[in-house]
Amino acid sequence: MLKIWITLMLAAPILNAQVVTADNCVHQAGDNPDWARPDFDDSQWSKQYPAKGSPYIWTRCRIDLRSLPRTEQVFIEIRSFTAWELFVEGEAAGSFGDIRTGFAGTSYQKCPIPGSAATRNSISVAVRQLTCRNNIPLSALIPVAGTQDALQYWQSDAILTKLSEQAPSLLGGGFSLAIGILLLLLFAFSADKSQKELLWFGIYSLALGSFRCGASFPLIIATVFSDWLFIPCLGLANAVMALVLPRFFFALAGRPLPAFYFWLPMIVAAWDLSLMAMALLAPIEQIHQLRAMNPYFIYLRMLIGTAAAAAFWPLWQVPRPLRLSCSLSLLFLLGYWARLMPQLAGFDLSVWMTPGANIQAGFNLIALIGLFVVIAQRHRQVALNRAELQGEMKAAQEVQWLLTSSTPDVAPWAAVDVAYLPAREVGGDFYFSRQTEQGQLIVVGDVSGKGLRAGMLASAALGAVRALETSSPASLLQGMNRVLHGQVGGGFVTCCAALMRKDGQLVVANAGHPSPYVGGQEFPVEAGLPLGIMPDSTYHESTGQGENITLVSDGVVEAEDAQRELFGFDRTREISTKSAQQIADAAKAWGQTDDITVVTVRRNL
Repeated sequence: MLKIWITLMLAAPILNAQVVTADNCVHQAGDNPDWARPDFDDSQWSKQYPAKGSPYIWTRCRIDLRSLPRTEQVFIEIRSFTAWELFVEGEAAGSFGDIRTGFAGTSYQKCPIPGSAATRNSISVAVRQLTCRNNIPLSALIPVAGTQDALQYWQSDAILTKLSEQAPSLLGGGFSLAIGILLLLLFAFSADKSQKELLWFGIYSLALGSFRCGASFPLIIATVFSDWLFIPCLGLANAVMALVLPRFFFALAGRPLPAFYFWLPMIVAAWDLSLMAMALLAPIEQIHQLRAMNPYFIYLRMLIGTAAAAAFWPLWQVPRPLRLSCSLSLLFLLGYWARLMPQLAGFDLSVWMTPGANIQAGFNLIALIGLFVVIAQRHRQVALNRAELQGEMKAAQEVQWLLTSSTPDVAPWAAVDVAYLPAREVGGDFYFSRQTEQGQLIVVGDVSGKGLRAGMLASAALGAVRALETSSPASLLQGMNRVLHGQVGGGFVTCCAALMRKDGQLVVANAGHPSPYVGGQEFPVEAGLPLGIMPDSTYHESTGQGENITLVSDGVVEAEDAQRELFGFDRTREISTKSAQQIADAAKAWGQTDDITVVTVRRNL
């Protein structure tokens, strides 16, 4: 491939001698079939290409054919982004695209010189062109003539020249695409989805790269793809950039998105999508009417860009850790405005388009590299913090395991069976067993919430149980409530305490916890207020008789399968006479969503 391009570069200057460019070209906006006549007086026409404002623009030129070899057929080639019709000496010589709508599938088209005109030394050429449907600025349409091979090399030389002119813009676009793909992959495979700057920056970079590579060199895109793909790609990229840009900067600054920067991009994106749809479907006259509003939306786009500064405002009070991010964002803003301001200043965009794109690409390339480094460093720091937190969670898990897995203090006449399956590294459930003079005391509790905070509160509750020297379930719950009040931080702790005497008598008190099961049936006990809510809560004891008792946490009854069906109280009651491990395994197999704790006590006499 490289060899071919080198050959084209070397051969193009030689073969350009066999290509003739039209001269004395004049232009006129409007439409009149008489303008194709070779004897039409075009002395009042302008050499300046008219600005877009009329659906049709005519160009009249003369081409001197004397330097071309007449041994081969001579063609006229026209480069345009839209549909056109060619007339040679007043005779229709060719056309391209749909002259009614402006759609075209390529930017280069060759037409043979018809009839006797091919033998003349000089010919009159007229081109009727439909102005562009999309927002690409039109430049003067200048026909060239030559043999088919010569024009092929001329076209290749033109493409290489355009590539060299827009190399910075294309380089920036390619770099943006690479950054966008990399950041989206990082976000997709990251366990922490709270890093929204990864997502927004990735989407914006991908859209910017797509737009830059397409808009910076539309000749290649239009050569390969039709407008039905080319226009939607650029329109969607524009809309996505408008929507995502403010979100990225405010996420980078760690601030919520204001309503102004939510609704303004929505309006601009809706305009981009509407213009895109109109460019594909509407008559060209309606598109020209819509484009009259374009300057207003350029102002709105410039306002969208101010999000780069507003996210860090006031700039003189930016915290030190955010100063580099703020500086890079402002640099990005300068490049963003560099592309929009020429459109407001009334510059000739056909001339300014490439320099403007290259200036923006230069600013953006520096800013994108810097912002990528900043975000990558943030991601690395988050990963390090997460690894440190994992270590702390592991240590907390070991501490909790030491607290909960000590050998139960069990009376000689009783058998205590425990199953404890935390949903995370650190669980919010706790259990306790102690032999007292009155009988075997067992406690099962559950802290609201999950994770490290719940685990720490569970450890505090377990410490309170150990410190209370009482065998009365009600007194135990009241003592725990006094200790935990003020420590739950808006949460609560449910707990059930049961005392089994040697003769099989059961004494149970409950603080908002699932009732225990005795002999395969739910034990009737009053559900008191959860612990830690009110300092003076009281709890009542219920008595009964039984050979076994099973206490479970709500992780058993709230286990949920793929169809969102709960394990439920009925299934729990049916298996309540089984061992603690069997009950826990059944709930886990159904679908564990919370910590699962099961404690059973049986009388062995």
